[in-house]
Amino acid sequence: MENKLTARVQKIAALETKLAELKDAERVAEQRRKSVKSRTERAAETRRKVLLGAFVLDQLGALDSAAQFAIGACRFGEWLVRDSDRAAFCLSPLAHPALGPAFEQAQGAGGGS
Repeated sequence: MENKLTARVQKIAALETKLAELKDAERVAEQRRKSVKSRTERAAETRRKVLLGAFVLDQLGALDSAAQFAIGACRFGEWLVRDSDRAAFCLSPLAHPALGPAFEQAQGAGGGS
């Protein structure tokens, strides 16, 4: 009788240990998910800031003085040509009837990033 009781106590202890390990593993996995989400959000925020800064510098370079600079949401939306850049600001993709070399050059340099 005492043997059976000891075996059950040992089994309960082993199950409690296993449960604690599983809870720890779940906690670590949740921390990892939060970390990945946070990193992704920071990267998106940084991308938005870089694009806004590039837009401002582009606009300032085209003016005689900074006093002439004005920000208009429509103008900024027109300036963004890459779909991924537009998505960063919740703008719909541009309709590109024919994606030719001129558009690809605009995507790669200058216009949108």
